[in-house]
Amino acid sequence: MTVRNVTLDDLRGRSIEDVLTEVAAHEETLTVVLPDGRTMTIRPSADLEPLPLIKGTIAEGWKDGIYDHSQ
Repeated sequence: MTVRNVTLDDLRGRSIEDVLTEVAAHEETLTVVLPDGRTMTIRPSADLEPLPLIKGTIAEGWKDGIYDHSQ
């Protein structure tokens, strides 16, 4: 993944949709330097594989054993 640094002035006049689409298409990290020197980083999120479905049951009242701190 490439990293690109730009200033807020570099993005002036471009729509947020255009900027986000470009970041996603190029799979890049975009760091925007604000006028006061702070930075903002925009990057695509990782695509996660779905969790597997497993067969089984959960005992009734399982939350009570974990979350009941009264004892």
